[in-house]
Amino acid sequence: MTAAKTPRTQPSEVRRRDLLEAAATLFLQQGFEATPVDEIVSRAGMSKGLFYHYFSSKQEILAALREQFIQQFHDRVQGALEQAPAEDWVQRLACWIRASVQAYRDTLEMHDLVFSDHMRSNYQGERNTVTEPLHRILSEGQKAGAWSVADVDLTAWVIYQGMHGAVDNMGLETAEQWAVMENNLVTLFVSMLGATPPHQNM
Repeated sequence: MTAAKTPRTQPSEVRRRDLLEAAATLFLQQGFEATPVDEIVSRAGMSKGLFYHYFSSKQEILAALREQFIQQFHDRVQGALEQAPAEDWVQRLACWIRASVQAYRDTLEMHDLVFSDHMRSNYQGERNTVTEPLHRILSEGQKAGAWSVADVDLTAWVIYQGMHGAVDNMGLETAEQWAVMENNLVTLFVSMLGATPPHQNM
């Protein structure tokens, strides 16, 4: 059923949000290539002219979805870190690992969509947004004597890519399997830094 028309009096940010939501739903349901702009505007209840007021192409709306994904991922992990002990760097690292695994687990389909072959631009800025909290934990933990690493930048990338690769390739299905992987990653990465892993409940 076609969505009800969105009044042109709606705030600009609401119309843009509705277009993003419509595009995300359709891209996930039927694929990026198979979704024409006509279907996006029909689902959002807008004219094609309004679509091109906000986005120049499907590629641009996909890029906007990627930016939204990155910001939401960052905000979710940052929210978890705000609940972790401020000066316990091992616990803060464990918190970052767990929150990142859970955020990726819950958004795998959207992640694969926005980081598909259609988006082969330079991701350096976006990756910095995601890894900045991890880099800060490693740097501050090093200053506090929680661990000693030769290269904080390299260590952050190894941990991030290792976590990301595990989520992508382990093929986990149950909550118990995910919990075991989280614990294993915490033990692996904390031990890699020469620190003692925290006690973990199974």
